[in-house]
Amino acid sequence: MVDRSVYRVDPDAVRARRKAAVDARGFWTERLEDGMARVEATSTAEKAIQISRRVDALARAVCDKDGRSLAARKSDAHFCLVMGVAWECQCGGDESCDAPTVPDPEAPAVRDLPGAGTHMTLHVICDLETVAGDGETPCFLDGYGVISPAHLDDLLTEPGVQIAPIGHSDDPLAPHTPGNPYRPSTALDTVVRARSLYCDVAGCERAAWVCDIDHIHEYDHDHPAHGGQTCPGNTGSKCRLHHNLKTHTAFLDDQTIGRDGRIQSVIITPEGLTVDGPAFDGTDLFPALKDIQFTAPQNAPPLANPTAEPAPTRRRPRLADKHARRQLEREHNRRTREAEEQAARDAEDDRPPPF
Repeated sequence: MVDRSVYRVDPDAVRARRKAAVDARGFWTERLEDGMARVEATSTAEKAIQISRRVDALARAVCDKDGRSLAARKSDAHFCLVMGVAWECQCGGDESCDAPTVPDPEAPAVRDLPGAGTHMTLHVICDLETVAGDGETPCFLDGYGVISPAHLDDLLTEPGVQIAPIGHSDDPLAPHTPGNPYRPSTALDTVVRARSLYCDVAGCERAAWVCDIDHIHEYDHDHPAHGGQTCPGNTGSKCRLHHNLKTHTAFLDDQTIGRDGRIQSVIITPEGLTVDGPAFDGTDLFPALKDIQFTAPQNAPPLANPTAEPAPTRRRPRLADKHARRQLEREHNRRTREAEEQAARDAEDDRPPPF
C-alpha cells in the first residue's frame, strides 16, 4: 500500500531510484565461520524469481530417502546449476529411488539436469493505459510485489511477452469451463488471483499464482445447484497448507462482498476466534477488478453413473452434513458480525457534536 502511494505521488523519483537500483546490482561472497561462506547477488525482481523457482525445482528432484533438508538441497542445487555439474539424489543408491539422476560422467550420453530447457511464466498485473505508456498506475509482479511503470516498460521488451487483456468486453465472462461447472474458467482463475495477490489467509505471503483456487462454500458434486457455486463471490486463493487446513480440519472460512464491492474474507479457528483476511488486496491497486462481470454459473446436475455405489442409508452423507453445519456456522458468524458493525455505527452516530 505504501509503495502504491509513493509510485503515484512521485513517479519521476521512482524512475530515478529504479535506474539507480538496477545500475547498483552486484555479486559478492562473505566469509563465515566453520569453513562456510555466503554467496549473495542482487538482480531485478523477475530474474530473482526465475532463479529461485529453478533452484527450488531442482532441489525437489530427489526421492523421499534423501537425508538433506530442503534448504541444504537448494544450496547444492544452486551450485549444480551455476557450475553445470551433475545433480544426484543422495539416498545411497536405493533401488526404489525414482529421482532423475545423471549417469556416469564417462558414459557416452549424459542426461541434462532436471528442469533444463524449461520455461517459466511470470505474471504481471497492470492496466492497459500503463502498458500503452499513457498511465502511471503501479503494477504488480506476482511473487515480488508492487513495481513501477518504468519497470513494466523493461519487462515488455523481454522476448516472449504476451499481453492478455481481461474484462474489457461488454459481454459477461463465463465463470467455469463449459463441460465442468466445478472447474473455474481461465478468466475467473485470473481475476481471483489478481484480486487476492497472495493467499487469502492474513499473514501468508504465498504468491497467488502458486496457490489453489478454493471454493469457500464447499462445492456439492452430487447436487451442484445446492450451493458452493463456481463464481467470483465463492472462490478465493489459498496456499496448499491453508487449503488443506480448511478442507481436512475444523478451521472454517467465509467470504462476503462489502458495500464497496470489496471481498471480505475471514477465518474462524476451531476455538471460535475470528481472524479477518488481508487488509490489502488487488482491488486497492486495480479498482476495475470489482467491475468485471461474470455470467451466473450453470449448475446442471451430473449424469447418472450406473456403476456408482448404492446410496447410503443415512439421511444424507457425512460430507453433506459437514457442509451444512459449516454453512450454519457461516450464517451465524455473519449475523453476529453484521450486528456488531451496526452497533458500532449506531454508537458513532449517537456521539454529541463537538460544539
